[in-house]
Amino acid sequence: MKKKIQNLIKKIEKIVNKEKVFIGFNITLLLGALILLGTSVFYMISDFQKDKYAIEYDAKIKSVEYQNESYIAEISYDVENNTYIQKITLEDDKKGVNDTIKIKYNKNNPNLLVYNDHKKELLIFIPIGLVLFILSTKALLTYYFKFYRIKKLKREGILIYAEIEEIYLNNRGKKKKGYYPYHIRLKYKNPKDDAIYIFESNDIYSEEKNVIEEKNITKLPVYLTPSNTYNYYVDVDSVIE
Repeated sequence: MKKKIQNLIKKIEKIVNKEKVFIGFNITLLLGALILLGTSVFYMISDFQKDKYAIEYDAKIKSVEYQNESYIAEISYDVENNTYIQKITLEDDKKGVNDTIKIKYNKNNPNLLVYNDHKKELLIFIPIGLVLFILSTKALLTYYFKFYRIKKLKREGILIYAEIEEIYLNNRGKKKKGYYPYHIRLKYKNPKDDAIYIFESNDIYSEEKNVIEEKNITKLPVYLTPSNTYNYYVDVDSVIE
């Protein structure tokens, strides 16, 4: 008896841990997506605000130096008869001395260069953020509604015990360790009107199938809504634990 209780506790802990990992993983993905999308929005607003005060100008390159694996150019540009000297980092070595390069400076403070081009970051952050957001949200909503539906059926539905008709391979299901899952088909005859009802379980795998066969289980509990017998849940877990 003690051993059975210990095994039951281990199984419950295993299920709970899997759920925690699943929820934690998808919440982490969702947070990551929100950070990426939030950063993208910040960049877009920041770039827009800076652009209102930016003046584009063709500056002249006075010198180019290679420092710390980057090309540093000294540039000059004239604003209202004043010459300003700045240093900027070049993307590559295609520009040289006396070439021109487009810059932006603040119209209220020409000595201040405006850097508001985050197109590269946005092209990376927005698609990745959207994909992560959609995947994580879908997974969490699916889990929530599935859990809520089962909980509601157990609380408000009626409980019957249906006979196992067959256990068959579901070759359209999600593989686990390279093997397809199984479905259980059950039959229930209503004693009031002799109506026959057929139920299908969710995916089960070899472990559950083996337990059912070893214990010679012939019936499974089914929770259903009396007004809608298509809304049901075959409770395999409670029997095989």
